[in-house]
Amino acid sequence: MAAAMLRAEFPCGSLNALVLDSENLVVVHANPRSLAPDDLADLFEEASLPLEHNEQYGVMRLARDIDGGVLVSSTGVLSDDWEPLPAESVTTVRLADLRVTTEELPALTAGIATL
Repeated sequence: MAAAMLRAEFPCGSLNALVLDSENLVVVHANPRSLAPDDLADLFEEASLPLEHNEQYGVMRLARDIDGGVLVSSTGVLSDDWEPLPAESVTTVRLADLRVTTEELPALTAGIATL
């Protein structure tokens, strides 16, 4: 899997990604060690930083809107309606019926523990 190959090459990098084709939206959530960039604090006073620009930086979350649509966010959404995706996972939203499946990547998670 591409996410596993990239994680091996970039063990501390944020690999969050959204990939869309005619059938699926694929959400890659792979950023267990990523923190907000140091220079972000230089641009804003800490109190005015967007939500989760700390140790939760880059956490991918999923929610459904009132009509059943699927919403995806990275950082800045704190609400009971938004559920964090598992760290080191790939979530697929099938566009035809909005079915959501999430595959955790145990090989990636195992690699995190050893770094």
